[in-house]
Amino acid sequence: MNTEILSTPFIERCVALLKNCSATESIGAIIGGNGTGKSCAMRALELRYGKLGLPGTCFRYRCCQIEAGATRGIRDLLLELGAGGAALMNGSSVSVHVLSRIAIREFKQHNIRTLLLDEADQWSVQTLGGLVSLYDLCKEKEHPITLIVAGAERHERWIGALPAMRSRTLHFENSTNLDEAGMASVLKSWGEPFSGLVARVEAGENPAKRVFTRIFKGTSGNFRRLFYFTELAKQHPGQKIDTALVDAVLAKMVNS
Repeated sequence: MNTEILSTPFIERCVALLKNCSATESIGAIIGGNGTGKSCAMRALELRYGKLGLPGTCFRYRCCQIEAGATRGIRDLLLELGAGGAALMNGSSVSVHVLSRIAIREFKQHNIRTLLLDEADQWSVQTLGGLVSLYDLCKEKEHPITLIVAGAERHERWIGALPAMRSRTLHFENSTNLDEAGMASVLKSWGEPFSGLVARVEAGENPAKRVFTRIFKGTSGNFRRLFYFTELAKQHPGQKIDTALVDAVLAKMVNS
């Protein structure tokens, strides 16, 4: 899957969100249910970043499976960045303030101006509070960062509920399951035989329309299920995507 060229209305809204947050020094949140394309959108932002005319570079980080506590969360983020040192390995004795200063040093060294934090709702309230403190300290040290966070929970329950967020502007985009037009744009970007199916649908071929509708209903427009469907379909190279193949793949998905 070429996420860089993938274009859906949702991904384009996320690009606009990133640009807006960068221009206004506000925090952005991408919210939506499981499998609706949040991680794909974050990956697209990372890959497109250099072409968007935004300052510096960006760094994408998945926040899942992080132990509770701001010190732990920021330390893991820094270790992923490549910041070494004994201080980072002994998080229990290092304050968030010290770790934040190490983070700023790393951001400046790598010219990181945007943080994309996926599955951020997996972090504790304390960890998220430390993240906002880091965001503020970067501004104070004249190295402002743009912060985009993504999570499945409603934003009021995590980033929007933080006391530290009350005086800040929070922009957000909601991800939902794809409609038929969105699914068509995704399948186009995944190459043959899926782009060929969409081309036949757009040409008005009724058999292709029936196959397309079967895929849409079978995956419920869920991005993750659609991706899984295409991966299973690729296991039948050279076979035309027809009703029989679609039904076989969907049945395999149900039984797996």
